[in-house]
Amino acid sequence: MQLLKILADISFYPSNIIGKDRTYINGYRPAFKIREDMFNSGQIEFVNQDKAFSGDKNLKAYIVFSHGDLLLDFIKEGQNFTFGEGSKMLGEGVILSVLKE
Repeated sequence: MQLLKILADISFYPSNIIGKDRTYINGYRPAFKIREDMFNSGQIEFVNQDKAFSGDKNLKAYIVFSHGDLLLDFIKEGQNFTFGEGSKMLGEGVILSVLKE
């Protein structure tokens, strides 16, 4: 198991799209759709803030994947991705840099 850390610009969908207002705190672990064929759990740590809300856009965050070995051949700077819980997408982002741990 290899850790993989990325810096990303992320945006959370507004409440009128996801159905309710949400608060997201450091340590939040949604499922990320980086590869087309699977979701990967990752932990979000915001840069310069402790939490975010539905509708917040262009937030810098580090995302750590505990099974980074599953992503290494698929992840690259400038790549777009989505994230959420189950089949419900809660946001999207773009990879700014890949920082191997």
